[in-house]
Amino acid sequence: MEVCPDWNIVRKIGDGGYSEGVFEVENPSQNLRAAMKISDRTQNLKMEFEVLSKLNKYFPDDRNFPQVIEYGSISEDKDYLVMTLHGTHIDELKTLKFDNTCEFSENFNSVYSDKDYFDLVMTMGQQCIKSLQKIHSLGYVHGDIKPANILNDSTEDELLFVLIDFGISLKYLDNDGMHKYKEFVPKFRGNIEFAAFECLQKFSPTRKHDMVSLVYTMLYLLKGGERLWGKERSTIDETSETVYNSLQDYIDSIIKLKAFTKFEEICGDFSSLEKFYNEIINLEYEEEPQYALMIDMLEELKSGQRMLKKEEQPQMLKINKTLKNLHLHPSRNRDGIDAAKDRKMHCTLLHIKLGSYSQFHKYEKSRPFHYLELSQLMPVAIPDESLEECSDEVFITCNSGYDSDEESIEDEPVAQIPF
Repeated sequence: MEVCPDWNIVRKIGDGGYSEGVFEVENPSQNLRAAMKISDRTQNLKMEFEVLSKLNKYFPDDRNFPQVIEYGSISEDKDYLVMTLHGTHIDELKTLKFDNTCEFSENFNSVYSDKDYFDLVMTMGQQCIKSLQKIHSLGYVHGDIKPANILNDSTEDELLFVLIDFGISLKYLDNDGMHKYKEFVPKFRGNIEFAAFECLQKFSPTRKHDMVSLVYTMLYLLKGGERLWGKERSTIDETSETVYNSLQDYIDSIIKLKAFTKFEEICGDFSSLEKFYNEIINLEYEEEPQYALMIDMLEELKSGQRMLKKEEQPQMLKINKTLKNLHLHPSRNRDGIDAAKDRKMHCTLLHIKLGSYSQFHKYEKSRPFHYLELSQLMPVAIPDESLEECSDEVFITCNSGYDSDEESIEDEPVAQIPF
């Protein structure tokens, strides 16, 4: 089947989340096979071409991205993008490792022990971190990191993983090269299972959120495809308002799980990843990830302890009360709030106290600052030794944070909440 001059469709190889499909195609005159994505004339394929073209230009020898071969139009309302053809989704590695009914599972497990498979996933993580660093250096976020968007191009001699599908990538830098402010976007775009909960809340994605999706992907592969959140996997179709509305309750439940679930509740036997996980989760909205540090962390895990059973894990208690209707200003001093706006306040620092144990949480908001919703906070971990002295109430105080070293508004207790 000929779809455009020089290219014939061989077979369909993928559905493409925001396209009509991905096809293996051939060019008989050049004896060349490639991958072609066909899409209605929307911004998605144009964005993919834009990002890949820049990656190919600035990192021409990088094999962790597809190479653009051709971009053009099939008709007045359809475009196509031809790229280099690569291997299968990394989901298939999980199938080979854990699905005993798979024809090649026994052979795969004879080659890859549990430790080898762990190392394989760590190597995939390292290569993806390097790829994301390059994407971020050009001012973009990928926006849809998940198993289906990572291809396994490995051979007997080397492991190689290719990052694909840049259709919903976004620029996180403005025209002056400054990080854009945190703001709401009209709709969530991406995969509910692997997206950071801030993205599910429809905040604009940033570098941190790519890294969060990567660590979720790694845990998914290590645990044999076990669901990390809920019992369903769904991707929102932005063109269908009916579908979106029917998923909202499910999305809300996943937001709560991702915001308040402790790492040890989702890691299974892979608690050795906790330090790596926390390095990512604790990133601020505009903060640049420590890419080299994260790569080193995964390298240490490949040669060090890989598993820690649940009974060996340190026990922590979290404050998991959901306070849906409690909204707090950073200060009851009206002048203080106005001054904070004038000084472009970008966050509020919460002081959360349980008994004799205190913990501070920084919560960033897009400008202008309106209110703080406590139900969106990350969980608070309290060591066991503090529990003997704790009362049955949580004391929360709140003060303003500034970009400069100017004096902040004095701490003021704003809530006393039953625990």
